[in-house]
Amino acid sequence: MAELTTLTPPPMRREMARGRTKGLLRDKELTRPALASLGGDGQRAVPGSKSRAKAAIRLPGHFSVGDIVFLAILAAALTIVGALTMPLAMTVTLFGVRNAAAALFYGLFGALALTKVRRPGALVLLALFNGVILLMM
Repeated sequence: MAELTTLTPPPMRREMARGRTKGLLRDKELTRPALASLGGDGQRAVPGSKSRAKAAIRLPGHFSVGDIVFLAILAAALTIVGALTMPLAMTVTLFGVRNAAAALFYGLFGALALTKVRRPGALVLLALFNGVILLMM
């Protein structure tokens, strides 16, 4: 029977302990190089990292530091774009043009944030960062 390692995923360990390895993996595939990319719980490690512990710094809401920095930079860019477009839009007296000018950029930056971060609450975090910046003005 193949050797049970800590790199073997838990469901596979259970089946191997029961002696049912025929349908799972062949014995030659249960070597360490074949399972080197698997973590202790059967999930893949982050590419390019040597261990799962050094993979990435995670915050309580499952946002990485890079995600939060990206959203903060987007909020700052949104404020800068708004500062450039609002003086031009304020001169127009047509109903809704001022809001349409702001909505265009808020929509574009929001879509960019959602496509890059892809986590629940990313848009809320972007709006929170933008609100903190605008609160100081």
